Amino acid sequence: MNLLDRILNKKPEVQQAKKVQQIIMDLFRQNMARYQHQLNEWQSARDERLDVDRPTTYLMQELYEDAMVDTHLTSAIESRILRQVNQNWVITGADGVKDDEKTKMINKPWFTDVVRMAMESLFYGYNLIFIKEVINGEITKVAVIPREHVIPEKGWIVKNTTDSDQGFPYEEVPNHLVYTQLGPNAIGLLEKACPMAILKRHSWGSWDEFEQRFGLPLMIAKVAGSSVKAKKEVASWMRSLGQGAGGVFNIGDELDVISGAQTDSYQVFLEKISTVNAELSKLINGQTMTADSGSSRSQGEVHEKTQNEITKADTREIMHWLNYVMKPVMVAHGYPLSDDETFDVFQKSDPLERIKIDIPLLQNGYKMTRKYIENTYKVELEEETEEQTEKPEPPKKDKPASPKQIKQVNDFFS
Repeated sequence: MNLLDRILNKKPEVQQAKKVQQIIMDLFRQNMARYQHQLNEWQSARDERLDVDRPTTYLMQELYEDAMVDTHLTSAIESRILRQVNQNWVITGADGVKDDEKTKMINKPWFTDVVRMAMESLFYGYNLIFIKEVINGEITKVAVIPREHVIPEKGWIVKNTTDSDQGFPYEEVPNHLVYTQLGPNAIGLLEKACPMAILKRHSWGSWDEFEQRFGLPLMIAKVAGSSVKAKKEVASWMRSLGQGAGGVFNIGDELDVISGAQTDSYQVFLEKISTVNAELSKLINGQTMTADSGSSRSQGEVHEKTQNEITKADTREIMHWLNYVMKPVMVAHGYPLSDDETFDVFQKSDPLERIKIDIPLLQNGYKMTRKYIENTYKVELEEETEEQTEKPEPPKKDKPASPKQIKQVNDFFS
C-alpha cells in the first residue's frame, strides 16, 4: 500500500472498483446517446408515416428491415408465419367436403408464397402482391412490390420513395396487383418492435465493449528508472506475457495484474437483453415459453393455449382473405371456382375418435354419404351387385341317424 492510500485509508481494490464503475457509467452514457439518436430516427419515420396529407413509407420500412436483423425477432415472426404456411389448405365444395382435383390447383409453390406474403403484411403493415406470370389459366409466379414504393392510404405505387404528391393507382389493375393487409392498420407490429430492437442492439454493443476492456486482466509494469531502453525491454516482456511466456525484471521493477472487481457486471447487459427478448415474444406470439425455456408444465400449457388462440385467429384472417380477395383474382385468370367452393383448412381427425361420433348418429337413423365415409376413414367402398345381394340357399338338412347307427358308433368307442 503506498503513502497516499495510507493517508486516505482506502484499499487499492476499492479504488479499482470505483474506476470500473465509472468506466461502465461512461459506456452507458455513450450508448444511451446513440440509442436516443436512433430512437429519434424511429420517431421521425413514424411521424412521416402517419402524416395525414403527405404520408411516406420508405423511412419506416427501412427501420423495419433493420430491426429484422435481430435473430430473436426474426425467429418469433418466422414461427408465426410458418404455422400458416404449413397448414393443409384445400378447396371444399358446398357440402364442406374436400375437392381433391381443385385442391391440386393450389398445391403449388406460388400459393405457398401468397400465404407467406399475406402473413408478412401483419408485421410490415401491408403487401402489394404482383401476379407476375399466368400460363394457360394458371398462376405460376408472384412477387411483392417493394413496400417503400407503396402508399396504402393513397392507393399508389410511387416511382421515387420520397414522392408524396402523385403515384400510379394500383386499384386500376386489381387482377394483377393484389393489396394485402391482415392487421387493423397499414403500420404493422414492427412499429412496436423497433424501439426494443434498437435498445437490445446497444446492449450487445455495450457488453462487447465492456468485454474488450475488462474481459482480460490489465497488466501494469512499474520500471525503476527512466531509461527508455529499459522501458522498451519491459514492454517487450509484457507482450510476451500475454502469450503465456515469462519475463526477467530488474530489482525494483514491479508488475501488477489488475482485474475488474465486479465479476458479475455482465448481468446488467444480459438481463436487459433477456427482458427485451421476452417483450418481443409477447408482442409477436402473445407469450414467451414456446420460444424460451419455461418453469413448469402447467405454465407451459397456458402459454401454448395462448399461442393456439393466436394461430386460430391468423388462420381465420388468411381464410377470409383467400375467399374474398384472392379467389376473385384467381377466377378472373381462369380458375374454375364456383361461388359455393371455398378455401379451407383440412383437419385430419383420428378415425377412432370420429367413429365415436358417427356410431350414435347411425343408431338414431341418420345416413352418411359414401364420399364422407371414404374421405373420413380413408377406405374405398364398392357398390353391391345383384349377384352379391342374392341370398344363398340354406344348406340341406341331413336325415336323423337311426337308433341302430347310433348304437354302432357307441360300440365302436366302447
